[in-house]
Amino acid sequence: MPKIPNQILRAFIAGSAYPALFLPITLLAISSYFNYPDFEWRPVIWILPLLLGGGNIIFWQIIDKIPAKTYEGKLWIFGLTFGAIFPSIGILNKVPDHLFLFTQPLWALPLGILFYAYIWRFIIGNLNRVLGLEDK
Repeated sequence: MPKIPNQILRAFIAGSAYPALFLPITLLAISSYFNYPDFEWRPVIWILPLLLGGGNIIFWQIIDKIPAKTYEGKLWIFGLTFGAIFPSIGILNKVPDHLFLFTQPLWALPLGILFYAYIWRFIIGNLNRVLGLEDK
């Protein structure tokens, strides 16, 4: 595989590849299972990969300031922090109410935080390694 010389471009690709590939399939499955119209979720398919790609660029800009000793610890901390921001925005827009029929949307916040931390540590972290971003 040819090496991409620009670190920012590699960080963006690593952050946006997973949601760009699997988000359309996941949203189609959720919308068909819950009989929810998928046309309302089309902006998410375009916006979330951009946000995660931008988040990975931010991660590589501040990696030295994250208070953890190992690369995996830094991924967990950043994923938890990133996960606290974006599910909060979704809860304010009542996404869990409409999508999962939650009556108490705050139940979704800890799940969203853990989901983003897991995605960041195991998926985006491994994509960073594949693209040669682990050693800065």
